[in-house]
Amino acid sequence: MMSIPAREVSDSSKLASNPVVSVIMTTYNHEPYIAQAIEGVMMQRCDLPIELLIGEDCSTDRTRAICTEYQFRYPQSIRVITAEHNVGAHRNFFRLFARARGRYVAICEGDDYWTDQCKIQMQIEFMETHPDYSLCVHNALIIHQDSRTKPHLFHRALPPTLSAQDIIEHDWLVPTASMVLRRTVNTCFSNDFYDFPSSDLALCILAAASGKVRCFKECMSVYRIHLGGCHFRSKMNFEQTLIYWDRMNDMLRSLDHLLGGCYRDSFRRRIDQNCRRKDYLQLRNTLQSLPRLVINTFLYFHYRFCMKIRLHNSRDARHRFKLWNRRQLQK
Repeated sequence: MMSIPAREVSDSSKLASNPVVSVIMTTYNHEPYIAQAIEGVMMQRCDLPIELLIGEDCSTDRTRAICTEYQFRYPQSIRVITAEHNVGAHRNFFRLFARARGRYVAICEGDDYWTDQCKIQMQIEFMETHPDYSLCVHNALIIHQDSRTKPHLFHRALPPTLSAQDIIEHDWLVPTASMVLRRTVNTCFSNDFYDFPSSDLALCILAAASGKVRCFKECMSVYRIHLGGCHFRSKMNFEQTLIYWDRMNDMLRSLDHLLGGCYRDSFRRRIDQNCRRKDYLQLRNTLQSLPRLVINTFLYFHYRFCMKIRLHNSRDARHRFKLWNRRQLQK
C-alpha cells in the first residue's frame, strides 16, 4: 500500500505525536460537500487526540484548495494526502489506511458527514472497554441530494451485534461513515484488491472476522446520495453495472481465500445472490423472459426478504414468539 503514489501536506512539528484515532476521508470532486465533512470531524468532543487524513485524488474542482485551507487552519490534526495524478478511489483509500497512526481507524467519505459531536468518544470508550470487539458501527440518515425522496434511516431497527456472516451475506448492511475499527485488522491485500469495487466492504468483513461487531441504534452520520456519487456512478450504465457485480464477486472470492475458507458458505450465498441480481437486471433491462432469468429473479427477491426478516428478528421477538406458541399448544 505504501507503493501507491502519495504526497503529504502537513506540519509534522504541530501534529499530535500519538493520535488514538485516525479518520480516513477520501474525496474527489466534492467541492459542495467536503467542508461539511471536515467540520463534522473537527467538531468532535473527544478527550483523545484525533488525526484526519484527507485523500484528495486530483479533483478537477476546488476540492483540493478547500482541503488545503482546512489543513492550514487545523495543522495539529489534518494531513492531506495527494499525488500528481489520479490513483482511483480504492487506491486512494488504501494509501490513507497505510499511513494511519492511530490505534483506531474511523471512516467518513468526503460527501458524507458526522452529525453527533460525541460520536467518536462514544465509540472509542466502548472499544477501549471491550477488547473482544473489533468493529463498532451505528445507524445513519440517508439524504437524497438531487431528488424529492425524503430523508430516511439506514436501518429501521439495527440489532445490537452483528456477525461476519451477517455482513457477508447481507447487501449494504453497514453505513461507511459509522465505522470505527482497530487498526490491527488484517489488511494483507494483494495488488488485485486495489481494482475491486468496495474497499469499505472488504475492510468491514475483515474487521468482523477478527472479532465481534457492536451496533449503536443512535443515528450519528449522514449518507448522501447525489448524482456525482458512487451510488449513481455504478448504476448509470447497464453494461458497467453487470461488470461491477462480476468484480464484486471476484473481491468476495479473494476475501474468502484470504480468510482461509472460514466463511465459505456465507461467501457462496452472497456470490450466488449477486449472480441472481445480474439476472434480475437483465430481465428488467432486456425484457427477455428466459426461464433462468425469471427463476433467479424470484430467488433474488426471496433471498432479500429472508435476510431482512433474519436481520430484524431480534432475540426479544423470538422469545415472544416462543411464549405465544407455547400458549397455543396449551390450548
